[in-house]
Amino acid sequence: AINGGLVGSPLVASMEIRDSVITNNVAGVDGGAINDFGPLLIQGSVLSYNSAGMHAGAVHGFVHPQEGLPFAVTIEDTEMSNNSAEQAGGAIAVVGDVTLDVSNSVFTDNSAGLYSGAINNNATTTVDSSTFSGNSANWGGAIASGSGTVVISSSNLTSNVAHQHGGAIYNNHLFAESLVTITDSTLADNSAELGGAIYNGNEDGNSFTATVTLSESTLSGNSATNGGGILNM
Repeated sequence: AINGGLVGSPLVASMEIRDSVITNNVAGVDGGAINDFGPLLIQGSVLSYNSAGMHAGAVHGFVHPQEGLPFAVTIEDTEMSNNSAEQAGGAIAVVGDVTLDVSNSVFTDNSAGLYSGAINNNATTTVDSSTFSGNSANWGGAIASGSGTVVISSSNLTSNVAHQHGGAIYNNHLFAESLVTITDSTLADNSAELGGAIYNGNEDGNSFTATVTLSESTLSGNSATNGGGILNM
């Protein structure tokens, strides 16, 4: 399929997926398994070995700025592993007026050619009580944000790899303000060229800002050529 290797939902359609296994689906462009334009719930499921030619190896959530309506993508008690995207979002990519809520889920060994081995955010993303390990990309081994907000709480990001910037998290104001907040979480044994755990970039010369707020969290064993734990540019 061009978009949505398994499912390409019409505008504003609602979908629920429970206790299912979704594997080995391919999309030429976006959403290796699911290309989504409306409310989506994935609960108690496994999404693995799905791939996309551009964005979102498993799930792509997109609101068109002129045609779409805001909606939520909810991921609960779900495993996403070995999904891949050629450009961004090895497992998930969200764009526009989308709210992504992830809880009690595991992301392992997902990969992207450019940004975000697991989750690529240009929307609003909340991650709670979840684990990211072994994910990889050039920028943002686990999570990358180019605009919007990301809130991470009570989660573990370990052994993720960025070949360039941000072993676990890459935050930059590529398209608009980008705010990442991390609370009560552990970032350990991640690696990158710059920013072993976190890279926060304000060097692109536009009028937007990128901000990371970190509290009650542990950073240990992360490594980089510059900024083993955090690099703020």
